[in-house]
Amino acid sequence: MSASEKPRQLTADDMPLVSLAAFVEGGAADRAEQVDRMRRSLQDHDFFALVDHGLSRDSLEAGYRAARDFFALPESEKRALHKGSGFVGYIPFGVEQALRGSRPDFKELWHSVAERAPNHPERLARPEAYPVNPQPRTPREWPSVLGALHASFESMVDGTLRMLSLSAALPETWLADTARDGPHLLRLIHYPPLPADSSSGLERAVEHTGAGILGFTPAATSEGLEIYSRTRSWQRLGGFEDAVVVTVADMTERLTNRKIASSLHRVANPDGPSSAESRYAIVYFVSARPSALLDCPPEALDKENPRLFPAQNAWDFVTERMTDVWLNQASPPYRAYFRLKQRLKRLLP
Repeated sequence: MSASEKPRQLTADDMPLVSLAAFVEGGAADRAEQVDRMRRSLQDHDFFALVDHGLSRDSLEAGYRAARDFFALPESEKRALHKGSGFVGYIPFGVEQALRGSRPDFKELWHSVAERAPNHPERLARPEAYPVNPQPRTPREWPSVLGALHASFESMVDGTLRMLSLSAALPETWLADTARDGPHLLRLIHYPPLPADSSSGLERAVEHTGAGILGFTPAATSEGLEIYSRTRSWQRLGGFEDAVVVTVADMTERLTNRKIASSLHRVANPDGPSSAESRYAIVYFVSARPSALLDCPPEALDKENPRLFPAQNAWDFVTERMTDVWLNQASPPYRAYFRLKQRLKRLLP
């Protein structure tokens, strides 16, 4: 899985595309066909792609215009919107580092969490999971553009997760019920031009898996997304302009006892003239509600498929994942010290 492996090109014509509208609005035969398409895509490529999803090209282009305008703001103005935790607001260069990475990815980000009513039970129980989204001074259309994107993506969640459950022969609402009203996260990403010195070692995004349930990724402003397939080869995606690529994340592995595996993916550095251009991407991460129990149903277990993961509270899982990412950036002696302290804390009364 080396970053130097040359990927094979994969286009939308090379795989069965899944129609969200046909599943949600169609009859039994239509629903079964889309579930089968999703199952085959996951088996062959370790991800799937949605069409007829309801995310308009106008909304997406408005999002990219807003992203360009925001990331072009002076550094001081952006950093004033950096909240430190990296959960919402601006995340500068050199902050986000994947568990598999030896250095931070070469990108800057904006995060906004799905807004829930102040008296929503999940928000009352875990207010830290639903922080107030900061608002930049410009662009002026920012709130309406991001609000429209949140609404469009959220409208895709229930139907997609129902299909995903059925593709693993699990109860239809298993995943959808777990994700309902979760702290889903909208991410706007700017990958700047790469330095002319190719020996810098910078990577736009090293190989990683997501922590949540799944990620919706519409077409970015240029190619670069690569996904590792079950055939043990990297696939570089191209020609998905009208589709939304969907990667599976780690919560789904636990909720399905790995009947559906996480999608290992990365954003590769471009070659040639395109390395001197910025790349912008929009991703929507679907997460379990904080109080949900990450556990698999009885239908996922048998003699050939024993339980792989202990049941765990969803917010505890997120907290542990964030801690692991943070420790990945710490020095080896401090990592060892922190782990020892955590073990002692569990052992001592």
